[in-house]
Amino acid sequence: MKAREIKEDLIFNLEFMGLLEVMKNIAIAQFRSLQAMKMRFTQFFRYMDGFFQMVDIRKAPHRFINPKIDKNAAILLTSDQGFMGDLNFQVVDAAILKKGSEADELIVVGESGARYLKDHGKKFTAFQGAADASGRRVLAAALKGHIIKGLDEERFGRATVHYPNPISFMIQKVEALELLPLSAFFLPEIDRAYHGPVIMESPVEGIIEYLAEEFIEQKLVELLEDSKLSEFAARASHLERSGQELMDKQKYLRA
Repeated sequence: MKAREIKEDLIFNLEFMGLLEVMKNIAIAQFRSLQAMKMRFTQFFRYMDGFFQMVDIRKAPHRFINPKIDKNAAILLTSDQGFMGDLNFQVVDAAILKKGSEADELIVVGESGARYLKDHGKKFTAFQGAADASGRRVLAAALKGHIIKGLDEERFGRATVHYPNPISFMIQKVEALELLPLSAFFLPEIDRAYHGPVIMESPVEGIIEYLAEEFIEQKLVELLEDSKLSEFAARASHLERSGQELMDKQKYLRA
C-alpha cells in the first residue's frame, strides 16, 4: 500500500472512530435516561402490593387469579433495531423450544420476531414495535386488550412474557416472566399481611378487575422498557467493539 493511501486510510479511520464514539455516547445517554425513569414502576407496584396484602386473593374466582384453563399465551418482545439479531433469536427460541410450547398461543412484538416465527412455520399474532415512550404505552394497552380478550374467550388462561432483560450495561439475558395468573405476584405474606378490618365500598371482584388491568398494562410498559434498555446497551457494546477494531487497524497502519 502506498504512503498516500495509508495516510488517507488513517484520516478516514480517525474520523469514523469519532463518529462511532458519538453514536456510542448517545446510546449510553439514552440507556441511563431510561434506566433512571424505571424507579416509578417500583413505587407503583409497591402501592399495588399494599392492596393485595389486605385481600387474600388465593381463593378468588377471578380469571386473573385462578385461570379456568391451563393453556398459555407466550408474548415475545423483539426489536427491529440493529445489533439485536442474536437477542431476538434467543427470545423466540426461548418461547418455541421450551417443553409444552406447541400448545401456546404466540403473540410477537416486532417484525424481526415475526419473520423468525414465520420461517419456523408458526402461527402467531403480530404487533408492531414502539420507538418512544408514548408508543410503548399505546402498545402496552393494545397487548393488554388482546390478552384480556383471549382470557374472556378462554383461548388461554395463563400468559408468559419472553424478553431481553438488561442485567447490566454489558449483559443482556433473555428471561421469561409469568404475567398471569396474578397470584405469581401478589400472594399475601404472613408477616406482612394486614389482619384488621377492611371497608370495601365496591365489590372485591370489581376492584380486582380494575387493579389487575392496571397492573398488566404497567408491567407490559416496564418490560417493553427493559427491551429498549437492552437495545441501547447492545448498540453501545457493538459500537465500542467496532471502535476498538478501528483503533487496532490504526496501530497496524502506523506501524
